[in-house]
Amino acid sequence: MTPPFSGNSRYGDQRRRIRPLIAGALLVFACGCALTGPIGQNGPREVSPGRAARAAEHVSSALQFYHAGEFERALKEVRKARELDPSLASAHELEAMFQADLGDEEGYVDTLRKVIREHPETHHLQRNAGKMLVQAGLREEGLAAMRRAIELAPNDAAAALDLAGIFVDLGDVSAAIDVLSESRQRNPVDADLAVALARLSETTGDWHSASTYYTAALQRQPRNTAWRRQRAKCLYRLEDYQTAAGEFQTCLDADIRCLTTNDRIEYADSCLHTGDYDRAAWLFDEIGTEGAHAREIAALRGVCELRRGNTRAAARIFESALQRWPDDASLTLLLEASRESSSAVIPAAGAAPAGR
Repeated sequence: MTPPFSGNSRYGDQRRRIRPLIAGALLVFACGCALTGPIGQNGPREVSPGRAARAAEHVSSALQFYHAGEFERALKEVRKARELDPSLASAHELEAMFQADLGDEEGYVDTLRKVIREHPETHHLQRNAGKMLVQAGLREEGLAAMRRAIELAPNDAAAALDLAGIFVDLGDVSAAIDVLSESRQRNPVDADLAVALARLSETTGDWHSASTYYTAALQRQPRNTAWRRQRAKCLYRLEDYQTAAGEFQTCLDADIRCLTTNDRIEYADSCLHTGDYDRAAWLFDEIGTEGAHAREIAALRGVCELRRGNTRAAARIFESALQRWPDDASLTLLLEASRESSSAVIPAAGAAPAGR
């Protein structure tokens, strides 16, 4: 027996990914659905209803043994199922997964290749087996199968999302964006594709594209506060403060808990930029003065009071903040400004948190 995959980080990671797939297979058979497909070049082999039923029973037993930790017996059962019904494609997948848990690296890879070879027209098998091959380190073979899955089912957005996810894991964000963009051309109303593209655009700092994709997704699901919050954050980075503030408020109206402290700071800063000082002050009061952004919040609270014309209140805030952070140059300048002029013009964004 080959040493367990846990000694190999590549296959150790694969084992951790296997259990959710096993659980999915269990659900398939619990619903009485057997996944079948063509075998070889001569088409599917005829299987009698009786043999197909017995094969399904062996698969059910295999899953029970697997969950009991009896991997050898699980493997024997799934092989019996495959012998009874060679067209039972799921049996090949399960065999590969069980081999992974048994540490049979060579058998695991051979079985995945067999799935790809014997089911060339079954897109979900090409997709699943290809993904596992990539995760096993056989990148080119796996990617080829996953691309084949998309060719077989071009309207299956999930296949494109899977392939894009693999590219992200491989560090190729550009390729992931290309895959998702092509799929979105074929599936223009798919919200998941739009959100995936938005997330990737955020990682590259393309806030305009990210905002556009979130807008498209919200057209399908306008009540999704998570997507609306992200759109608001993109708009904030694009300095469209008026629209950003409106989106942040829509999120709060829908769910008072949906905005993080940093989100609320960005909302309040947007209000400062647009002259809505009363709302900014209310937000800063709600945020409080503790936590990771305490210094920035104190500065912005003071700026807010300056903008409202409350120079004495602003000076008190800056003085209190300087007692906590006596070496902060920006707080010192703000305090001096509050003392010098009741109409001091202070850039609202100057004290906003770093890494906006």
